[in-house]
Amino acid sequence: ASASEMPEAGSPELSFEIFDEVAQRTKDLLSSSDALYVPEGHVPGSRVGVRIITNSATIAPSLLAYLDRAPKSKPSSQPITAYVLSGAGEEFAGYAIEEVDIQGEAKSVATVVVVGRDEPSLEKIVAGLGTSVAGLVADEEE
Repeated sequence: ASASEMPEAGSPELSFEIFDEVAQRTKDLLSSSDALYVPEGHVPGSRVGVRIITNSATIAPSLLAYLDRAPKSKPSSQPITAYVLSGAGEEFAGYAIEEVDIQGEAKSVATVVVVGRDEPSLEKIVAGLGTSVAGLVADEEE
């Protein structure tokens, strides 16, 4: 999947308002799902942790297989959180990188949202994780 299939919030292709609206709707729909799957690990080729929250029993094992295993540690927030919703009434893919205050220190975090009428494509999710890692690395270097 190309970067154009995974627009960044705040770019000409995707406003923050639309991203935030779809992200909130996706979180609400996920929270009312019968079952949630939460694969975690590192984005391959990086040490960047990701937590993926999905209602899809079909795609969760593929995502777990894709991620590099991360060392077991105390539960903590991850630099990337992906919300993946299947069976929705719309198709959407986008990501946002934002600064948050974590214990008095500004940290960049990424949110990826992929929504599909059927199963969201693994390629789109992987593209979102990849563009997020690149954005987080760029932010760290600034």
